[in-house]
Amino acid sequence: MQLYRAATSVAANIRESQFAESTKDFVHKLKIAEKELAEYHFWIGLLMDEPSIAKPCELEEIHSLSLQLQKLLRSIILAKRSNS
Repeated sequence: MQLYRAATSVAANIRESQFAESTKDFVHKLKIAEKELAEYHFWIGLLMDEPSIAKPCELEEIHSLSLQLQKLLRSIILAKRSNS
């Protein structure tokens, strides 16, 4: 359940950032998404250690995609901060 909440929170905060009232608000919402993504990585890591729950190759693909998203969020946050 917590994995689901963290994952959906990432998407919700990214969506909310699209309607930010300022650059500072935009960065803040993406930082929240980034923190939720870190929690998501924690839960995925636990699942990857328990292969009876899901196929390891499926979890590795999901984990890889989430790491790509993390890099994108970090790049956007850094770019926005440097442009402000």
